[in-house]
Amino acid sequence: MTTQQRADFERHIAHLRQLDPGTFWFGWVYDEDEQRATSSMQHSDGSPLNSCGTVGCAIGHLPGWHPRVSYPTDTGGMYMLLDGVAVYWADIAAELFGMDYKAALNLFSPNQQDALGLKTLSCDVLPSEVADLMQAYLDRYHPLVPAEPTPDQTTI
Repeated sequence: MTTQQRADFERHIAHLRQLDPGTFWFGWVYDEDEQRATSSMQHSDGSPLNSCGTVGCAIGHLPGWHPRVSYPTDTGGMYMLLDGVAVYWADIAAELFGMDYKAALNLFSPNQQDALGLKTLSCDVLPSEVADLMQAYLDRYHPLVPAEPTPDQTTI
């Protein structure tokens, strides 16, 4: 994970923390019919469920802030546009966040996080819970390592 990829990952965590929970569904949305069906469902607390329009809503919210990602007009929810080209959602996550493809699938797919040794999330979660999950992934697999002090920074 490069410095830029880490910054993007952290920015996405912050973005998810600011989302209205009613706009979030961590599940799968394959096409317009399923999107409509999903948008009429409710969270377990009874609040309305409005899908972000793509698979694994955490990735579906990337176009809200990332300049390289946009929504396609003619493909289902499994693909979004990366630099204007239709790309599978997990490939986008892997590319933007410097992740292994399988790690991207497991992190951003419902009920798959146990493969990463992380708390498993179902479809019906809050965006802040996915942000916490992403932070746990970052802390576990890409922790910040303190820089070694330079000779002029050491104390006697």
